[in-house]
Amino acid sequence: MKTMILIVIIAVMSLGAASLQQDMPHKLLSFGAPVSSTGAPDERTCATSGCHDTYAPNIGRGSMNISIDGAENGFEAGKTYDITIQVADKDTKRFGYQLVALNDDDKTNAGELKIIDNDRTQIVTNDLKFKDRKYATYTLAGTEPFSDGLGYWKVKWTAPTSQKNITFYAATVIANNDDTDYGDYVLTSSLQLSPKSPSIISEQQVQPGWISLPVIVGNSLNCRITLNKPDEISLELYDISGKVVPLGKRHYGAGSSVGEYKLSGFTAGAYFVRAYSSVGVFSHTVFIQ
Repeated sequence: MKTMILIVIIAVMSLGAASLQQDMPHKLLSFGAPVSSTGAPDERTCATSGCHDTYAPNIGRGSMNISIDGAENGFEAGKTYDITIQVADKDTKRFGYQLVALNDDDKTNAGELKIIDNDRTQIVTNDLKFKDRKYATYTLAGTEPFSDGLGYWKVKWTAPTSQKNITFYAATVIANNDDTDYGDYVLTSSLQLSPKSPSIISEQQVQPGWISLPVIVGNSLNCRITLNKPDEISLELYDISGKVVPLGKRHYGAGSSVGEYKLSGFTAGAYFVRAYSSVGVFSHTVFIQ
């Protein structure tokens, strides 16, 4: 009798979970976001599929960012890039995410996502609808903050050989760590990329990028700017609460030069650096000691 009751309870729980999650595959995932929860076309997010739905998405809590190293000005067919997904909220102890890359024209899977850190990330697929879409998402260990108030994951992405515009869609969760889906916040974001034209690819082989990775040296943020022609560069610093602190606009001449930006009044922790120029936007994470 006890065995029969236990079977009934498990069946009810499984049906309840399946009814709450859109396009759920036949096997429930452990410690990962339900598939098709990125907010991509025809998909839901965790805030609209029956979990983490206390608040509407993007109500102003926290901040998130998707960045692709080396593809700020477009991607090369068949080349592999590092993708970083970040979500920040002060004092939060648990985070989650899901990411997918789709072709803009037919919304099919674009390129191939690959795992860098098996402990914190995994690749999942949908067994029902959108069968060709592959998603990068967290593991149980991956819900732990990378540093105080920061969720941070890296995956590799190999660009498709077709010359199509593609868009990355991602949803992140800021969880209150109470072992339930209630009281959590969901953020969504997207990042569109275009293939490089042959002329741009040739130019990039001579000049690999217009800004190198910024580093903290003492009380300064240093970065090397390399330009084909004079341009105005604008730098901003984001703290984990989403507050934006402008570092200023500067004019740089053609060639290579080092920009030094003094930092004052910043507490230790993780920050997002974002640089703007006429040729693109660059984003990266820095840590102030």
